[in-house]
Amino acid sequence: MVNNTTRSIRILEVASLLAVLAHFHRALFWVGRTWQEATYESWGVLALLLLVPMLRRVPSPRSAPSTRHLAGVAGLCLLDLALAPLGLNVLSALLGLTSLHLWAVAFREYRGSWLMQRQLWLALLCLPAVYWANVLFGYHLQSLASELAGRCLWLYGIPARVQGTVITVPGAVLAVDTSCSGLKLLYSGILFGVVATPGLNRGARAILSFWGALLPMLLLGNVVRVLCLAMGQLLLGRPVGDVPHQAMGLVIFAGVCAVMLALLAMIRPPAPARGHCS
Repeated sequence: MVNNTTRSIRILEVASLLAVLAHFHRALFWVGRTWQEATYESWGVLALLLLVPMLRRVPSPRSAPSTRHLAGVAGLCLLDLALAPLGLNVLSALLGLTSLHLWAVAFREYRGSWLMQRQLWLALLCLPAVYWANVLFGYHLQSLASELAGRCLWLYGIPARVQGTVITVPGAVLAVDTSCSGLKLLYSGILFGVVATPGLNRGARAILSFWGALLPMLLLGNVVRVLCLAMGQLLLGRPVGDVPHQAMGLVIFAGVCAVMLALLAMIRPPAPARGHCS
């Protein structure tokens, strides 16, 4: 009887997965196509590279599927049908990835809230988040980096005039282009934060402390990069090449990650003391 029940649950598990994949197959294929674009859209593949190893270490099966989470899967499928006339691939893909996560939680023993699972956020970051963020906030971040870098140049005694994303100094014009908006640095930092905080279990205050420090540091790191590239252009008398530009971004990103790992070690709960056998 137990074997028959287990077999029935496994059949339901596979059948429901195939149903979800069939329902959202167009949206999921669309996500895969975005990874082939030579634009900001392709950055979603980084989240996939982090997600795949995590999916290989799934929790053990439940003794019975969670009807609450299965109802959530059905509800998202119905919502997708209702929103289908809008023709928004990104919205359908969002619902599809969330449905797959709810399906996994329905059949596997995940601990904690389904919303706080790392695999969900990595899956959602597979979407072209950098592309849409660039459309919505890219210019504003470029302008902010230009303004702050211009103020820093004044501290060095260099009179800088900022107009939008252009910094004018005596004898040179420094353009802060799209690649200096900091969105790639911000996206990579968010991926780092999602992966680095699985053991952070002191509660909401510790989590807010970590993310409240990470995001400003990433934005500040981008300003430092713009400032360094501007100083390099002034010293060389010509724009800095692509290789130093990318290298500077990697160095700053590594520095931010190192600082955040040190902060994470400080706010982790202490290890429980080991008792002594008498």
